[in-house]
Amino acid sequence: MKKIILFLVLTFICSITVKAQKFTVRQLPDLVAFNGEGKYAIIIILTHDSYKLSFSTPQDGPDGSLIENIDRRQIGNQVEHTLTFECKAANGSLLRIDCPGYNRLELPIKLSPNEAIKYYIEDPEDPETKACSDKYRLLGEKYLRASNSEHSDFSAYERSKEAFEESLKCWTITSESDSAMLNKRIRNIDSLIYYIQEAESGRYNNKKIYDYYEAAYQINPDDENITRKRREFNQKYRQECQEYRRDAEQLLKEKKDVKETNAVLEKIIDLGCSDTDSDWAKGGLREVERWKNTFSRHTLTYEYEKGTSLGISTGNYNIDNSSGYFTLRMNPNIFDAFRMKDADTLQTELNVSFGWTIPIFHWDLKSSSNVGLWLFFGPGATMLANIGQKYTTVEEEEEEESTQEPNDSRYKYHFALSPEAGLLLKIPIPGSQRRQLALRYTYQYRYAIEKDDVDLIGKTKQVLGIGFTF
Repeated sequence: MKKIILFLVLTFICSITVKAQKFTVRQLPDLVAFNGEGKYAIIIILTHDSYKLSFSTPQDGPDGSLIENIDRRQIGNQVEHTLTFECKAANGSLLRIDCPGYNRLELPIKLSPNEAIKYYIEDPEDPETKACSDKYRLLGEKYLRASNSEHSDFSAYERSKEAFEESLKCWTITSESDSAMLNKRIRNIDSLIYYIQEAESGRYNNKKIYDYYEAAYQINPDDENITRKRREFNQKYRQECQEYRRDAEQLLKEKKDVKETNAVLEKIIDLGCSDTDSDWAKGGLREVERWKNTFSRHTLTYEYEKGTSLGISTGNYNIDNSSGYFTLRMNPNIFDAFRMKDADTLQTELNVSFGWTIPIFHWDLKSSSNVGLWLFFGPGATMLANIGQKYTTVEEEEEEESTQEPNDSRYKYHFALSPEAGLLLKIPIPGSQRRQLALRYTYQYRYAIEKDDVDLIGKTKQVLGIGFTF
């Protein structure tokens, strides 16, 4: 009989020991507005409704409690307990939380007027809690593994995210590491959807699209659409790199188009091709720069035409973009006009033009000896003057008789608009690394302002020029 009694006592003690478990408690970051009239504050305790909590303080007795009021509110399967305290009386005391089968919790009371502090209390070993958490977590993992984002179908991802969020609600604060893991899962799903949407937006090149699918693949390699698209765009952008490199090698070999060569080399770098290809492209850009420097840009030529034997043209003739030029031609007689006598007569001409220079092509004859051809065109003006003859109109004769003033009309001017176009050829000078000989041909059309001046000014002119680059 004694043995039976002893056995029953030990069983009872063991059952009490096993049942007396510990709660986990943590303060929640939730912001709660509360008006305590400058002297009251509240503590909110949130827990599962299966836990029957009671609250007290060491100062509780027949005369009352430091807890001014306790309000309970059911929220789904949880209960929210709101406890009101007068700050001055309660500060420095302890809030005791009791629940059958659990060790007592004691929370220090340290409140400021109008403050609201919120806690969550839960048993991390509670089978119901663990079942809730595991159920939704495993469901989220299942949806994630079964997801297929083809045709922008993110329904499985959305269901997976919802399941993880439900799992988080089951044990929101029981474990920092588990909570962090679930939050990371949720962030990863948001990232997956973002990466796939960006990849399918049509705004990026093959390399950037591959990068998005690669980032998505690192998160969820089980998505067949991600795996397939990642492989597809990896092949596309690598093939694109190979094609650009072949084009660049040909362009560097031909040395004809600096602008296009630079564009292709920069494309290899921008695409993020392999380190080998990118380094090679950077070296190609340096080679193009050296190649460009073998051409002197500025050109100065002496211009000759029968009526205007004194002329000069200056301009920039770049091999990679358009530029401009200016030309001035004149008849040397213009200098004699300042010292001629009244009885002398002469005819002089002045031409002014400006315009644009455009590279047509350039090539290597051998090593660094470059030959290039440019087109130039632009507007111009021609003035022809007859000096030494007295040109007097009828009106001028009448005015001269009435005023009795001399009228020295010794100059007669003729004007024309003179648009022009032509070619400039640069050829290497033996022994010079950067200087070239420049040959220039100009075809000029003349549109006389006065109809009677057509024969005097002429309709067209052809001009030859020779000079150097520097």
